Amino acid sequence: MAFKGHTHTFVKPLRDKEVLEGHDVQFECEVANSKLEGKWYKDGNEFELHKYPDMNIQNFGRKRRLHIYATSLQDTGEYSCEVNNRKTKAFLDVKAFFTKTLRNKNCFEGDTVTFVCEVTESDTVAQWKKDGINVQNNRYNIKQTGKTHQLTILDANRCDNGCFTVEVNGRIREASLNVEACFIKDLNSISCTEGENVIFLCELHTTKEPIVWFHDSMEISISDKYDVRSQKRKTVLEIKNVNTEDSGEITVRVKNCTRRCSLNVRKCFLRKLESKTVREGYSARFHCEVSCLEDVGIWYKDDEKVNSSNKFEIIKSGKINILVVSHTSLDDNGEYSFNVHDIATKASLYVEGYFTKNPRNITCEEGESVNLTCETIEISSPAKWYKDGMNIDVNSGTFSKQQNKNQYQLTIRSANKTDSGWYSVNVNDRIRKARVTVNDRIRKARVTVKDFFTKLLKDINCNEGDNIKFSCKSIESTSPAKWSKNKEVISNSRCILEHINHTHRLTIKNVEPSDSGHYCIIVNGRTSNAILNVKDYFKVRLNDITCKKGDTVRFECEALENGMVVKWYKDNKKINTDKNDNCIVEEKGQVHQLTINNVDTMDYGQYTISVNGRTRTAFLKVEDYSTMIFNYITCKEGETARLKCKATENGIEVKWYKDTEEISFDRYIVEQQEQSYQLTRSNIDTMDHGHNIIIVNGRKTRTALLMVKGYSEHEEPFFYSGVDVKFKAQSTKKFDFN
Repeated sequence: MAFKGHTHTFVKPLRDKEVLEGHDVQFECEVANSKLEGKWYKDGNEFELHKYPDMNIQNFGRKRRLHIYATSLQDTGEYSCEVNNRKTKAFLDVKAFFTKTLRNKNCFEGDTVTFVCEVTESDTVAQWKKDGINVQNNRYNIKQTGKTHQLTILDANRCDNGCFTVEVNGRIREASLNVEACFIKDLNSISCTEGENVIFLCELHTTKEPIVWFHDSMEISISDKYDVRSQKRKTVLEIKNVNTEDSGEITVRVKNCTRRCSLNVRKCFLRKLESKTVREGYSARFHCEVSCLEDVGIWYKDDEKVNSSNKFEIIKSGKINILVVSHTSLDDNGEYSFNVHDIATKASLYVEGYFTKNPRNITCEEGESVNLTCETIEISSPAKWYKDGMNIDVNSGTFSKQQNKNQYQLTIRSANKTDSGWYSVNVNDRIRKARVTVNDRIRKARVTVKDFFTKLLKDINCNEGDNIKFSCKSIESTSPAKWSKNKEVISNSRCILEHINHTHRLTIKNVEPSDSGHYCIIVNGRTSNAILNVKDYFKVRLNDITCKKGDTVRFECEALENGMVVKWYKDNKKINTDKNDNCIVEEKGQVHQLTINNVDTMDYGQYTISVNGRTRTAFLKVEDYSTMIFNYITCKEGETARLKCKATENGIEVKWYKDTEEISFDRYIVEQQEQSYQLTRSNIDTMDHGHNIIIVNGRKTRTALLMVKGYSEHEEPFFYSGVDVKFKAQSTKKFDFN
């Protein structure tokens, strides 16, 4: 049905409304004809009631009504009713119940965070929730003052991350809390063997707060046992020479934020050596068990290294280490030890003599008879007698021998000068000696000059990486000693000089081929000499390689024995072939290979192989097109280093990075003149160790390695004191920026 006179479609139009958030509101208009259908709109969009459960449309005769229940701020807008292609409009203004709403928060662990809101009415009750669940935590404090509601979170941690809501009289506001970790890198638990040094490392978001370390509940102070170092965001705890009592919990605290890990120190020896008593001629067996399969130790007898020989057999079976002393004699009496990580287990060997009575040295006059007698612990086969190593002819008339059960006697009748010499008796392969001296009728006097050294230095042959000891004894206990190698005074940090009573010792730890040479000790002008020959552990060493980008290169070396523990490093960082697809590590018996496929400029650097703790190093230089030309630089700790480079054109954007962090200019000076760029670092220290990277127009072009002597070559690198540094980088051609 059509109607004329559209101006009379609406008898009563809609009227503007104002309502407080949460209250109900109703729009109403009256049309001229009750049969006219109407449509409702909000901000020009027609209502779809199934999308608005809080709204209801009703028709009563000529009245058209729109009900909005529990209004929210989103309900604010223009509402219109369309009838017969004509509209009547009105505006709904929903006044906020919250005059001050919640705000999103960002903080660090350990901080205190407060959410605050304010409503239009006093004496209201607020319900706080986190992720839809009522807050129930001793660290959460809820407070109301007049129209203000407040939630305070003490010592925030990562568990507090989430969405917080406050509901007052059915009105809800929400905000998020983001708690950033105080630690970028957390502590890692460590399991080690007693005698080692262990390092705990963590990295922080902030450098402004004091850092405190704890061992169990005891706060750690710097001492001979503990060393604490910090540089920028990194902090390190080093515990030296750990023992089983050091096992426990390690804690680092920054402000109210803590991180914990455990230290587990294994006993070096699960089973120690036990003293042995054996009868002369029999074998003695010492054995001990270490806690770590990879531990390699050294056997000693009375501080002298024991090597495999006809006398000694050294056996390693898993964690069990065995020393067999074959055909024992009285000279084998002494203290035996097995040393791992400078920790030793010791035991004594006592050899019971086969002879209960030894033949004695005899001095007589010409013409007298001499009786050499001895006695064994059991009745044995007949004895064999020798003079100066030659069989004695008992049928000559001069000599005769007798045996009575376990007693033996050799008689020399009418001895003369030619009978003087060394006489030995052999019973069941056990031998004893005695000296017979026959003086003529002329009386003589003898002057005996005692040797100043009762025990001389002995030559040593060993392998690279061994610990060796030179030892000698003098007749004077307080005599000072001077040690030299190849006529030069010894000053190596790996050399330890000891003087205990009459004994002088020189210990060289972890020997290198360069330690080979002539060693001499001078005590009160008397000298003793010995030669040290250190066998190179590597038959074939690593060689430096120069290649082009995209090539395949191979580092190869050959060791003396099959490697039990083989590790490869690049720039002092262990190579992980699981994460680095272009690196392939191969082991063929004693030959070790590292193959790098499709070489890239990032492969430029120093490569190191460690085989059973022995290392060799080589350098890989990758020729590449580069925008920059780096100069080689060498300097010492405390000096000023300048890294220079040159671009092919002006007006480029250059950024400098140290490892992954952009360089701050509080310690570095960056200078530019036309196409030349220079990075200056004054007062070089060990923390400058790492990669220096230059970014040109947003692209990484070259990495220079800063190397510091004293920095660990086999563990995860951090910072250590040391030596010369070199910025190394080179390019073959200039690079076109376009």
